[in-house]
Amino acid sequence: MSGMVPFCGWCRTVLGELVVVGFVEANSGPGWSRHACGGCVDAFGIVPADEQPVGWRGEVTYRPTVGAVR
Repeated sequence: MSGMVPFCGWCRTVLGELVVVGFVEANSGPGWSRHACGGCVDAFGIVPADEQPVGWRGEVTYRPTVGAVR
């Protein structure tokens, strides 16, 4: 049985080093993880899972943008 190949959820690449940036829970199974490539982590300000605070719930989070108007 072959597994699914992880890919970047933003640019869809499967090349290079991908980092885990989020987790998705599944009611009937183990769930899965969301990945991003280093270029998209930098370009979109995505916070990798290993930099998240204790108590993080698995959602994808972004670094604040200085001077951004929302």
